[in-house]
Amino acid sequence: MSKISSLILKTFFLLFTIAIATQLSAQRGNRPQRAEGTAQVKMEAYMTRAEAEQKAVELAKVNAIENVFGTYIEQESRITVESGKSDFYIVGNTRVKGIWVRELGHREIKPVLGDDGQLWITCNIRGEVKRATPKPAIEYKAQNCLYPQCQTTSFFSGDQLYLWFRSPVNGFLSVFFEDDNQNIYRLLPYSNMAIINAYPIDADQSYLFFSPEEKRGLETGQSIDEIILETSKTREMNNLIVVFSTELFFKPGLETSVGRHLPPSTSKNRFENWLAEYRANSDDFIDVTIPLEIKSIY
Repeated sequence: MSKISSLILKTFFLLFTIAIATQLSAQRGNRPQRAEGTAQVKMEAYMTRAEAEQKAVELAKVNAIENVFGTYIEQESRITVESGKSDFYIVGNTRVKGIWVRELGHREIKPVLGDDGQLWITCNIRGEVKRATPKPAIEYKAQNCLYPQCQTTSFFSGDQLYLWFRSPVNGFLSVFFEDDNQNIYRLLPYSNMAIINAYPIDADQSYLFFSPEEKRGLETGQSIDEIILETSKTREMNNLIVVFSTELFFKPGLETSVGRHLPPSTSKNRFENWLAEYRANSDDFIDVTIPLEIKSIY
């Protein structure tokens, strides 16, 4: 072998080794870190106690992320979208530089009466957070009819639920529903696709899930699950949880629901542990929560 060829070969292996070392170092450098956060929410007249507590928990998570990675100021920071990916993460409605991975220990939530007699809900929380990395800039919205103008997060009992979704890159999608009693139901893939871990998504294609007209991805014998939202309460708050990744992910353990033709379900604790593992170990894993209000028609 000539000296030139030998030099080229050595240079190639050196660059390859540096690239691998850099990638491993980046992976090690983005491991979850422990963090603590606190928040206080004013109990407004339109809020239930549960809603105020949930808002306080969300803001405490944001505070924990900010304590480790700093604040995100939209007016001074550019939201970059490159190759279909964005460089921020959303907790609730707040853009932050990190990801909430999991909760550690018991959160502390307590009411505090202000000097003006107004009730405040305080939350102290401990957990693990991780630096946000560029992720696919997915688009999504809940609707109560087939048309784009039907976007809403407020439904009446008996309304049908649709989910519009689009991704700039190929990937895999799963959708879950957390009801008022904190049961977690998997809505997508559909119930007769139970053995499938996630629904395949083609880049730059608009999907309208839970509509009989959306048949892409279905095989012979498979059908759409149409979702009707119902409540026996005056008002009920639920969550629609959208999970997406460019890499195929495994579903959480599911149980067949009995009695009311409900979708397969899992416990909240098992679901949270499943989310935490993927948040901690995959930089392409995205989960977003869409709060849904269901109101009685009477």
